[in-house]
Amino acid sequence: MIRYFFLLTFVLLFSNASFLLAQSVEITKFDLEEFGDDVQTVQQFAEDGNGDIWYLFSYIDFGNTFVIVRYVDEQWELVEFPDCNTCQRDIKSDAQGRIWVATTEGVYRWNGVSWSKVLDDAALKISFDSQDNMALVNSDGLFFYDGNTVSPASTNNGPDQISVVNELLYDQEDLLWLLFPSLLFNYSATDGWKRPPQASSTLQIEVGAENFLYYGDNIGLIGYIDDNTLVSNVFPNVFPSGVSFMDFTLDPSNNVWVGVQGTAPGLRYYDGTNTLSIPVADLVDDGILTNHQFMATDGSLWVASRSSTTIARVRVMTPNNTKEATTPLEFKLAPNPSDGKVQLSFDDVQGVAQIILFDAYGRMIRQWEQGPGTIDLSDLAAGVYWIQLRQEKGLGLQKIIVQP
Repeated sequence: MIRYFFLLTFVLLFSNASFLLAQSVEITKFDLEEFGDDVQTVQQFAEDGNGDIWYLFSYIDFGNTFVIVRYVDEQWELVEFPDCNTCQRDIKSDAQGRIWVATTEGVYRWNGVSWSKVLDDAALKISFDSQDNMALVNSDGLFFYDGNTVSPASTNNGPDQISVVNELLYDQEDLLWLLFPSLLFNYSATDGWKRPPQASSTLQIEVGAENFLYYGDNIGLIGYIDDNTLVSNVFPNVFPSGVSFMDFTLDPSNNVWVGVQGTAPGLRYYDGTNTLSIPVADLVDDGILTNHQFMATDGSLWVASRSSTTIARVRVMTPNNTKEATTPLEFKLAPNPSDGKVQLSFDDVQGVAQIILFDAYGRMIRQWEQGPGTIDLSDLAAGVYWIQLRQEKGLGLQKIIVQP
């Protein structure tokens, strides 16, 4: 593991004047060569309810061999998988923070010690709504698992080949989105299949903090869909001349991280006003591109490359929050698990803190300011959530389990 800090600079335009601002970035590199020492071809990150990062990847070893590792207690460890080492296709966490793996042999769940086979049905992609109902796609179509039975989705007005789905995800209102090669659909039990407005050729989708569906297209533009309206090119300053889009993700404040290729491959970060760049060489050893990104609930960005066994964790600390990012802030939530009424306590009894509530997938639900006292979460569905507390003197993050 290699950890280092460096300063990046970018130009802020204000009142027709330019100012150089320092941006502190912590990058931690991890070389996973001991788990698979050839070219990686598939990468998927997930985060469990304890905040541990899971990573599923495959490498070329007379065929694709799949490996699952997790980052716990500041080190990576191999998680042995039963039955096969070439069948894994997807890894996700549910609303309770449990880890699931979709395989061509069935669907498995990690019980804290070993894997349990929950379904015999093959699965290529899986996703979970806020009630832990699972959507899964296989060669026979789209199906739903409610914890007891598997039922098929309607096929009326749906795509011709559901099994070729590239991405499968629920938004904050439990609407299921499916991205096929250059074609986007959504599905609900009440309305069935729908085709929202389409970008020229959508390559990736993400759900933003305000529950807009963001997309990246084949000409390097990022936009979003809001209530059946297509808004294009919402991050116009991300792509300079000579670079093109590879992958993107959004942080809880809807700042965007974009993996780019071309004359300046690497990562670009844009907060709506300022842009900074990180060369690919500072992220992955011998890497050519950054192909996959994952935003953890603590604000860390995990980056992988298909051309390297190195992955990286990136943390950005602006001049205003560097102290916050490096100084842990202690606070208590009780009871935990809770029925929705939670008592917040921290040392600064007279003070006020910024409170940010995230779901199990790291998506911001709401934010507010308050001092020590009662937090009302009784309107939330049962599951795992994260509460972040911010003050000038520090930053803290804790998991809260809601069981109404």
